[in-house]
Amino acid sequence: MKIRQFTSGDEEVVCRLHNEAFNERIRALGESYKFHHATVEEIGDWLETEKDNIWLADVGSSSVGYAHTRVNIEKGKKEIPTLYIVPTDWNLGESRIAVASSSQRMGVASGLLQTVLDECLRQGLLYAAALSHSDNISAKKLFESFGFSQPDVFMDPEYSEDRPLFNSSVYATLDLTKQLSNIKLNSNVRVRKARPDDINSIAEIHRRNVWWCEECSALKWTTDYISGTFGHDVLVAELNGDVVGVADLTLGSPRIGIGGVLPENRGRGIGTALLYGLLKGMKAYGIPMALADSGMTQVEAIRIYRRLGFNLEKKQYVWVKSME
Repeated sequence: MKIRQFTSGDEEVVCRLHNEAFNERIRALGESYKFHHATVEEIGDWLETEKDNIWLADVGSSSVGYAHTRVNIEKGKKEIPTLYIVPTDWNLGESRIAVASSSQRMGVASGLLQTVLDECLRQGLLYAAALSHSDNISAKKLFESFGFSQPDVFMDPEYSEDRPLFNSSVYATLDLTKQLSNIKLNSNVRVRKARPDDINSIAEIHRRNVWWCEECSALKWTTDYISGTFGHDVLVAELNGDVVGVADLTLGSPRIGIGGVLPENRGRGIGTALLYGLLKGMKAYGIPMALADSGMTQVEAIRIYRRLGFNLEKKQYVWVKSME
């Protein structure tokens, strides 16, 4: 077996390997979890930056597996250079490491992963990281065999004292064809659609909650966000006339997003009121299911999902290996 780097002309074989390996996920989870059949044309788009690479495993004259990697510099107190096995979707997907069914149990995935780790060492990177769903037993065995850990929350004091460098996520779903749970909401919290004059408040809420997305606190991005440019229907929560929380649903999709609540106003039922407002809006649109994903650090959000009857059906594991 020979492991080599992607070259122009390999698009078709990578596309074939990807669609075969992820076919069951595409069939069972589909676009709700951002799984879809790749096209030959989009494979080249995977190589977004000079830090992207696709590794191919060749047996004889045939390519039987691939892994897509990217080097990210995580910027905290210090810069943390990390190599990721890139997922199909950062929030909902699994890392792109795939082997043809005819070449399973032949050490192809192990050969690819060893090459990835050798590259980490060659570049002097601090961590290797990958993502998989909690029901992906093959991925679990592979990463464990190479000494990866699977933390719910991974802290590195060189990065931050209070923000995780990596964290696993939970997926929660709710059947919207049924009646919503009858719960008591804080009558002092008013949930309504976002308006243009909410831009500064929403940007500040994102700045203090969505620390991993710098653009989410920019005024231009926020303007596009509430105007529907990205396909969102945005709600805000008011307490005593002040906008203190924001959330959104993606039109035509089961996915919901809680942008956050100002820290000084947490514990007052604001998140619950926002989520309940989103669910009522989704039912009105005729969306049959709600899908939420939350990092394991978002304990309050997960508690709210349980309170409203969501099924916490699986996790997106983060797998981490220190290269030091």
